[in-house]
Amino acid sequence: MTLSVDHVLPSNSSDSWDLAEIFSYAVACGIYLTASTIALVALPSSRRPSSSPHMHGFFKERPSVALFAAFCAAQLVTTIITAYVDWGFTHPRNL
Repeated sequence: MTLSVDHVLPSNSSDSWDLAEIFSYAVACGIYLTASTIALVALPSSRRPSSSPHMHGFFKERPSVALFAAFCAAQLVTTIITAYVDWGFTHPRNL
């Protein structure tokens, strides 16, 4: 177990987020990741025909009905818990 101690002095003025800078970094990272994904997909397909098995999905056959049912059940249970259950520890409070 690790305990963390913060030695930052509180500021007398309120802090603000520079949203233009944050969004520009997010857009730049998104463009880079999109371009690298396209490059990594286009490079192998230029060396092999498009019907190559290397470019197909991971599943050779459709996942089973049991797996799909388990996924749907898990989603349904978590949605019901999130929407309707009222446990004490789910309400944050100011300390």
